[in-house]
Amino acid sequence: TYTGTATAAANYTWNFNGGIATPATGAGPHTVSWATAGSKTVSLTVSENGCTSTSATQMVMVEGPLAAPTINCSPTTSSITFTWAAVAGAVDYQASMVSGPASAVGSLDATARTYTVTGLQAGETVEIEVIAVGNGPCGNSSNTFSCAAENCPMVSISIDSIAPLCFATDLADIDLNITRSGGAGGGTETWSGNGIIDAATGLFSPTTAGVGSAVVNVSYREGNCSYTATRTIVINAVPTATFTASSPICITGTSDVLYTGSAGTGATFTWGFDGGTSNTGGSDGQPQMVSWPTPGAKTISLTVSENGCTSTAFTQTVSVEPSMIEPLVNCAFQSDSIVFSWPPDPNSGGYQVNVQDAPAGAMAVPAPPGFFIMSGVNPGESITIEVINTSSNSCAPASTVATCMAEACPPATIAIAEVSPICLDAAATTITLEAVVTGGTATGMVTWTGRGITDAAAGIFDPNQSGPGMHLITVTYADGPCSVSASRMLVVNAPPTANFTVDGPICEDAMTTVNYTGSAASTANYNWDFDGATIIAGNQAGPYTLSWPTGGARSLSLVVTENDCASEPFATTVMVMDSLMAPLISCDSDNTSITFSWNAVAGATTYTVGVTDAPSGITETPDLANRTYNIGNLSPGDEVTIFVRVESDNVCGPVQAFQTCTAQQCEDLFFGRDTYGPFCADAAPQTLVPVITQATPGGI
Repeated sequence: TYTGTATAAANYTWNFNGGIATPATGAGPHTVSWATAGSKTVSLTVSENGCTSTSATQMVMVEGPLAAPTINCSPTTSSITFTWAAVAGAVDYQASMVSGPASAVGSLDATARTYTVTGLQAGETVEIEVIAVGNGPCGNSSNTFSCAAENCPMVSISIDSIAPLCFATDLADIDLNITRSGGAGGGTETWSGNGIIDAATGLFSPTTAGVGSAVVNVSYREGNCSYTATRTIVINAVPTATFTASSPICITGTSDVLYTGSAGTGATFTWGFDGGTSNTGGSDGQPQMVSWPTPGAKTISLTVSENGCTSTAFTQTVSVEPSMIEPLVNCAFQSDSIVFSWPPDPNSGGYQVNVQDAPAGAMAVPAPPGFFIMSGVNPGESITIEVINTSSNSCAPASTVATCMAEACPPATIAIAEVSPICLDAAATTITLEAVVTGGTATGMVTWTGRGITDAAAGIFDPNQSGPGMHLITVTYADGPCSVSASRMLVVNAPPTANFTVDGPICEDAMTTVNYTGSAASTANYNWDFDGATIIAGNQAGPYTLSWPTGGARSLSLVVTENDCASEPFATTVMVMDSLMAPLISCDSDNTSITFSWNAVAGATTYTVGVTDAPSGITETPDLANRTYNIGNLSPGDEVTIFVRVESDNVCGPVQAFQTCTAQQCEDLFFGRDTYGPFCADAAPQTLVPVITQATPGGI
């Protein structure tokens, strides 16, 4: 609610820090909601009667709802112990049986986050509800879970981690995976949670989940035994970089720049002021006043980064208008008239002349543009006029008061020799201007005026003093009270800047974006060096999409030439990381076990092994330090499939490989004879010795 002094007719510029406000304009009051939790800064600037307030801010703390408890169970044939993970923000827990046999008795230990049900028979099922109690504005959360009493093996499952995402409407769906240890394998997965669009496969849609912390759950069931895991996937909003900038402005004034995007106070703001200067330095999202030393169309640009997400660049053009030049009035006496004249200002909105003092009988007569003539003047009489250069833009008018006496002047003309455009680079130096005088006398004096003139008598022009822009230089030839003038516009071009940004680090064969942030126009000449990159898209100023086939530090540089002025080279480096290689899995087996092993992968920090297909009752013996994984308790001919996932600490994501191996079959044995004997009926006991071929010694 606005509590200031402005009227309802004032201009109210609100920034709700990404919130959705109703009605969002005017003095309010406004109803505001936010899609994400956190500290939100609301700011307001009010303008009325040409005056603008300082920015006022208020901080609003937005709390997120409590996550639903993720429940697991550990059953025996006569009891079930339900457990759940701590819920952030919860101050207490409540639990109760939703359904179960009449003999069941429940006991809650809220501190340990357990609920134990006793008095069960094998196979009986109990469903409970757990409530996480919160004392914030979002209230409580709850979840239910069912479990059957039986002896279940120890199984541990976890959902593979997902790096924080930046929300976009075209984000691809993600296949979620679990890592399991223990159990027989071959169980059934059931997925749930915000963004899950396929409960059987664990397909997660970031666009369905939306911005925020998406909590996903998986229930893994082998027979009547269930195991659960949960994972929070963070989806950050991509900040917007919108802002307003007042335009047009006079070169002597400032443009009021106000950030109106969605980023918070902790975001990184990258401003480009096209040669302008901000009163705050241009390092944050606070209101700024920007000025420029030269007139023209100035492009302000902004890119905002927050929570690892970067906005698209936003630009606004500000028209900086030149100030009016004070008229340089000359005069001459012709017959009975005084002729006033002045060089034209190309930005003038016209000239207004006020006669402040004149002799009786003098009168103004028609005159061409740039002249004012008073006739009926006698020698020795003087006339004083004010010449007002009216404004055609946002700048104030300029005026000059001049007095001339009627006196015969010798005929004379003066002109300034042509000067080519000047580049204001490191080599820029002074220039001696040339005046061409025709007529006059030997006693006449030449005087130079205008921005950048450092020696009025010699006509020395210093572009380092004038700065870039178009500068009106005037030369005056004076002989006593008689004078004539001429003017010429000198053009001083500022060299462009070659600044650019590049996203990184990246993985080899991945794509990065290069954005030009310098001051040149798109028509300038851009000389890029991308250090062997493949240009996928882009030309001239860009943006460019690049990739490199191999890893390493890549040096990028740019030189920009505009108006025959070359920029200083700008260079930066992007790191291209080597991709991980999928492991090569081999196996050794006998009749009852298989030992999988794999090579050391360059750049790997961890290995994760999972069994995707195996008969029930197997044993698993991992030795990840030595890159082996043993599967035991097999029968001859049993097949086992595993995967090995390799992870690293850089941007090159995990890779994995699958391998299927078979326990050895029993050997085919051959007996050498089919019969023994013949023996006599009265013979002593005989020892029968079989002849077995291809047998392994030691068999029974």
